[in-house]
Amino acid sequence: MLRLVIGVGLGAAFGGLVGLLVRPSSKKAAFISTPGRGAFFGGVVGFVFALYIGGPAGWRPEGESHVLSLTGQTFEETVAGDAPAVVVFYSDACPPCYRLAPRVEKLADAYAGRVTVGRVDIDKEKALGDRFRVSAVPTVIYFAGGKAVGGAQGLVSYGGLRGRVEKLIAEHAAPPENPPPEPILTHQGPTEPNEPTQ
Repeated sequence: MLRLVIGVGLGAAFGGLVGLLVRPSSKKAAFISTPGRGAFFGGVVGFVFALYIGGPAGWRPEGESHVLSLTGQTFEETVAGDAPAVVVFYSDACPPCYRLAPRVEKLADAYAGRVTVGRVDIDKEKALGDRFRVSAVPTVIYFAGGKAVGGAQGLVSYGGLRGRVEKLIAEHAAPPENPPPEPILTHQGPTEPNEPTQ
């Protein structure tokens, strides 16, 4: 809430200042041609900006997170296992990536030990981005058995991430190493079908 108030206040102050400096007869900027109009327009822009960049800021530090920071050297060994993996391609200059980060952190915490969750900074690891044809960030790619099996671009909800991971776990669950033995059936009735019971 404080973020929104600050955004509106700064936007209105800047818009009002621009409204003072623009000539009132200017037809090109009629929406900010007076201090009042400028303040209103600036407040709206500040509000939208505060909403868009809002949310908890980015990724947790390495030691406090279940999300692995992946590089070209660590990528293969991380996604190659039998456990399903989720990899987020992001950029530090991407506001939606910062909004996605807490959702991915929550997912990694919820599925720790069952699903590998990693992140790739597309600005530092361009080769990985090219390999998976990442054209926009954030991009989420799902892996099973070391192979990409799906993905999504843009700001994905936590429910969407969780639903896809549940589906991955169900589809690609490894069979148990020691399956339970087949039950031994015993006969619990009369030995002959027509024998009367007493």
